[in-house]
Amino acid sequence: MSEMLEEMYADAVKLGINSVNYWDYTWEELMLELESLRFQQETKLKEHALFDYRLAQLISFAVNDPKNIPTKEEAYPILEVPEEVKRLEEQKQNEQNLLAFFQQLKLDDKGGGSE
Repeated sequence: MSEMLEEMYADAVKLGINSVNYWDYTWEELMLELESLRFQQETKLKEHALFDYRLAQLISFAVNDPKNIPTKEEAYPILEVPEEVKRLEEQKQNEQNLLAFFQQLKLDDKGGGSE
């Protein structure tokens, strides 16, 4: 068994298993870790293929029907910002605007009193 682990070591590290922790894994843990890495790589490839396909569709729109090209949010709904995040960003911007307003008032009061 240890001979097989030694043979697999370099390949396992290339796949993403930590070289130091490799020797601490049991056989079952090692197989689970390798399966997890394989699944992650497969998922990345599927996502990449999906984005490539969507890009090809957008290029087709750009060439053949540019007036009806989808917005980026329509083309890639995953990029859409959730409403809660939008609300928090607006709130932060409002707070910054209010702070700037009060700072300007403070500066105006100092300037106005010395005239």
